[in-house]
Amino acid sequence: MKSIRSIIGQIWEKIVVLCGVLCILLPTSPLNMKFTYRDSGVFLYTGWRILNGELPYRDIWDHKPPVIFYINAAGLALTNNSRWGVWLIELVLLFLAAWMGYQLIKKVFGLFPAIFSLLLWLLSLVPLFQGGNFTTEFTLPLQFAALCLFYNSDQLEHKDLRFFLIGLTGAIAFFTKQTAIGIWITIIVYLSIQRLIAGQVKQWLRELSYIFLGGVSITTLVAVFFGVQGAFAQFWSAAFKYNFFYSSLNEYDLTPRIEILIRGLRPLTRTGLLQFSMAGYVAAIIYILLKKDFADPPRKFLFIGLINLPIELLLIAIPKKTYPHYFMTLLPILALLSLCPKISWSIQIWSNGVVPFGKQFVWM
Repeated sequence: MKSIRSIIGQIWEKIVVLCGVLCILLPTSPLNMKFTYRDSGVFLYTGWRILNGELPYRDIWDHKPPVIFYINAAGLALTNNSRWGVWLIELVLLFLAAWMGYQLIKKVFGLFPAIFSLLLWLLSLVPLFQGGNFTTEFTLPLQFAALCLFYNSDQLEHKDLRFFLIGLTGAIAFFTKQTAIGIWITIIVYLSIQRLIAGQVKQWLRELSYIFLGGVSITTLVAVFFGVQGAFAQFWSAAFKYNFFYSSLNEYDLTPRIEILIRGLRPLTRTGLLQFSMAGYVAAIIYILLKKDFADPPRKFLFIGLINLPIELLLIAIPKKTYPHYFMTLLPILALLSLCPKISWSIQIWSNGVVPFGKQFVWM
């Protein structure tokens, strides 16, 4: 029979992650939050209409992609039209996002950096959460899943399947919120740089083909679903044509967008996440310049961070107006870049010839 100490040793990490997630979600549970905000109310209402046999875009108009409506419909179905069902889905998906992020950073950087990063990005989620049930909240587990799949992509076993799943998760994220695909753009850019520099053109084409197939499978499913019900034109008009027009307003006026980004990033400075990440960004540049091995896990993910951060900011700035929850898409990559004390210390150790890079990183 297992001792209590053994059991605690096996589950304490999950308890830490769950406690962190509950601290975010309990204040927004139906027990504490009697009413929802506007967007959440629209999603819940649309979910309720779906359960009554109606179809988004054809019978109910909104310009969001469809995944958020069906998440709300599933949540309402779970608990007989109660908001508790949606809240439970939020709990499960945010726990999965936090757990995957924690495990990924633990594998790449170590235990203490993983705990530090987890607590920092969850704390930074608080001012962005705004009551929850937002599209960008539901893309977080998809973003972390894509990073975890990419971490294991060099393993020969099920290699093609991993790239297929990367494309599949990217398409689901796209149909949750179109501008939440920064991670997937970054992975494609990174693979292109890595494979083409190494002259591995066939491998590059094979990997991109499986990513493409994963994305096309979900896209085809969505198109056929609305097409069969005679609502594809309405779906395209509301979820895409309208958003193209909305995003094109003030297209060449960059000043308001820059001001909006600065204002939107301000909440992330209160927890220190942005400051740590910016310091980590600089340290990552030095690390990459010193360490040339593409197969080195820390270098691989710091390179991803360097590419992804500006892409995420550009995607957030596409609309003429942004809201705090838009900045949730930054959290996975800021979590990786926030490990600047570890990166900086490791650069110093390596430059002095004490230990090599990799698993022998030392947490300062």
